[in-house]
Amino acid sequence: MSELFVRISKFNGEIFNKDQSENCFLNEDYFVSYDFGSKFIEDKICVNNDNFIIVLDGVIFNCAELKQKYSSDWDVTIEKMYLEYGDTFFNEFRGSFCGVLYNKKTKKWIIYSDHIGSKHVYYAVFNDYVVISSNIAKLYDFFKINNIQYSSSNTIN
Repeated sequence: MSELFVRISKFNGEIFNKDQSENCFLNEDYFVSYDFGSKFIEDKICVNNDNFIIVLDGVIFNCAELKQKYSSDWDVTIEKMYLEYGDTFFNEFRGSFCGVLYNKKTKKWIIYSDHIGSKHVYYAVFNDYVVISSNIAKLYDFFKINNIQYSSSNTIN
C-alpha cells in the first residue's frame, strides 16, 4: 500500500528521524515521508527542488498525454501545470491520486485529491503544526507518540 505523510511545523526531529524512513526529507519547517510501493511507480513522484516540493501518489491515467503536452519529465510537467493553472493544476489529472505541492517562494501548501475522492487525504490542524497523511493510521500513530488527545472532530477527511 502506498502512502504519504507530511508534518508542517518547526521540526526538531523528536517524532521521526531519517533512519525510520529512507524515503523522506526534512528541514526546520517540514518533514515529508513517502512509501509508494512498487505499483504504477511511473505515475508517482516525490520532488524536492529549489522551487517546489511535489508528492503525488496514485495512478494518473492521462500521464503520457500530459507529459506530451507540457514536458517529457513528469516533475517538470506538474510544475508547468501549477505555474499555468495555480491551485487547481491537478484538475487535468485523470485517475485515482492524492498529493501535496509546496511552493517554496510563497510558502504555500496545496493538498489535493482526485475528483471523486477515491484516494483519501487526512489532515489535522493544531496550534503550531499541520499533519497530512493518506493513511489515517499514521495520523493516529503521530497522536499517540506525541500524547495528543483527539476525537473524530479533530481529524478532517
